[in-house]
Amino acid sequence: QQAEGAPFGKSRRLSGEGRLAEGLELILRRCPACGRELSMASAGNRLFCEECDFAVTLDEYNRLTPEEGAWPGRALDSIPAWYDWQAAGLRRLLLEPGYHYSSPVRLTILSKDNFQPSDGGAARLCLDRDGVRLVREPVCFAGGEGDSRGGEGSGSDSPGTADGRREAVPDGPEVLLSFSPGQLPTITGTLGRYVDLPGLEALYRPEFEDRRLPVFWMQAVEVLYELENASAE
Repeated sequence: QQAEGAPFGKSRRLSGEGRLAEGLELILRRCPACGRELSMASAGNRLFCEECDFAVTLDEYNRLTPEEGAWPGRALDSIPAWYDWQAAGLRRLLLEPGYHYSSPVRLTILSKDNFQPSDGGAARLCLDRDGVRLVREPVCFAGGEGDSRGGEGSGSDSPGTADGRREAVPDGPEVLLSFSPGQLPTITGTLGRYVDLPGLEALYRPEFEDRRLPVFWMQAVEVLYELENASAE
């Protein structure tokens, strides 16, 4: 299964004049000018990059317009167009040998019997072409954190179970959950806070310090799912 649909609807007239773009960076997180991930912020009707100062305004008809000059590349003049452009960038990165990305999280574990929460402590959510893993801190990939290259991925030949949740390897990090691209779950969550990952006995809820990360992870699962389907055709 893949992640739930993109977090925006069809074009419609918006209300809330003067603050139309507030919170939009939770969905549109990557700058089309400098290319930096998690660099966008918002205020009023403006969505802007904190790194290079590129900015657009959002009008009541969901149209995005650069404040100065033209678009740096193809026009991303709607929320779906920008969202799809981000997906295309993720797709290219995931096809690069050695690419991986990881995010530190604070973990809550909810029992499937009664959904009572318990503190799961510090953990890390990891992404590469082989899938998605949730592991205990402090280790994830040998290559380091974040958008780095040359790190050690989970590998397609890692030991596993029938439902795609692979076990921890000896002397390695404790793997709480692991999903290969062909066995990805549906990922739900709350904008700006967390995503929910289903386990066999519990629901795992990694919460992010950066409020832009939940949609990044939802989109990453969508892209992995699409790549797997394309390779199977």
